[in-house]
Amino acid sequence: MADVSRRCGCRDESGKQFTAGRPCPKLKDPRHGTWGYRVSAGTVADPQPGKPEHRKRRYLSGSGYERRKDAQEALERALRAYRGQGDQFFNQTTVADYMAAWLDRLERDGEHKPTTIYMYRTYTDAHIVPTLGEKRLTALKRADVAHFIDTLRAKTVTGQDYRPRPLGAVTVRRVVACLSSALGDAMRRGLIESNPAVQHELPAAERPRVTVWERADAIRFLEEARTTRLGPLFEFAISTGLRRGEICGLRWADVDLAQGRLTVNVNLVEVNGRVTEGAPKTKAGARTVLLSPDVVDLLTLVRTRTEMERAEWGDHYADSGRVFVHEDGTQLRPGHPSKWMERAVKRLGLPPAHFHSLRHQYASIQIDMGTELTLLSKMMGHSNIAITSNTYSHLFEERERKQAAAVSAWLRPSPETV
Repeated sequence: MADVSRRCGCRDESGKQFTAGRPCPKLKDPRHGTWGYRVSAGTVADPQPGKPEHRKRRYLSGSGYERRKDAQEALERALRAYRGQGDQFFNQTTVADYMAAWLDRLERDGEHKPTTIYMYRTYTDAHIVPTLGEKRLTALKRADVAHFIDTLRAKTVTGQDYRPRPLGAVTVRRVVACLSSALGDAMRRGLIESNPAVQHELPAAERPRVTVWERADAIRFLEEARTTRLGPLFEFAISTGLRRGEICGLRWADVDLAQGRLTVNVNLVEVNGRVTEGAPKTKAGARTVLLSPDVVDLLTLVRTRTEMERAEWGDHYADSGRVFVHEDGTQLRPGHPSKWMERAVKRLGLPPAHFHSLRHQYASIQIDMGTELTLLSKMMGHSNIAITSNTYSHLFEERERKQAAAVSAWLRPSPETV
């Protein structure tokens, strides 16, 4: 029969702990101890070598509740879970075990990008397993996850300047999202009754403000880049706004110079030193990009250079089919142009920028030219217009000021009517 009672951890004079049959005298005080439950869940075979068949009794139990009502509700939840799961309720699988199995399934299914799997594994190894790994999956509570989130918020990491800094709000949210996804999978499989990682208060994550170069800085960078083999790649990046993986993965088969267009079908990613080819970042990322005459001329020159190098290397030419390649035709690692740009920015004393900044540079040019938000979103390959608006809203401010000034000027009386 279900047993909900108040208990404590007190011991008698001989050091023995008080039990339900011999309760602590202090329990007469309603403020002493906490509430808990314990109910029999039948027996299970407990084979022991060299001994007759033996059965062991199992219990559903829980403790540490401040009110009787809380313990009763917890017992009812445990009973529902036990009736629905049967023996699986006593599964000894730990959070670490389940996270490992879940990640392996994601990798086998092939429905997630390699970068996503890599980050999930990073979050699991660095944050989830060290704190929650030893807990039984079926025993994990909301309070455990809440404590885990508090631990993340108090955690410090070493920044690029080798100084300790708090773990970023974005990272905290992503770690919790990773845990929640795994527990959601466990719930759908019937291993747990509910997901204890949902509906927690998380730190607000503000989108970082996009900064772009002044025109003179962008021109200085391109002039430096044109002295190297990577010059056309960087000029193409600023002129089209494609992502780094889309540029490195671009194939001649996807380019139509006669029609002045290309299609984005491939995205190259580099994970843990390994380069893999996948689909664009989003469904909207698979798009057609119209090219200006200057970009068509640029790609024509790149193609001419490629054909000359193919002839020079002969049978040793490794034809990857990519547009931007090494001299022998092998494809570029996405990190290669990024590292060159990092060194060039420091060498030239330019404002801090990385390869993705070139994409923002393209967006800022389009905004200055008056491109509408909906069209810009399509050109950038964003999954929805809200992403474009949230990312570049401050770049639209100057244009909005000019529009407001234009309205005021229109309403201002002309000299002839004064």
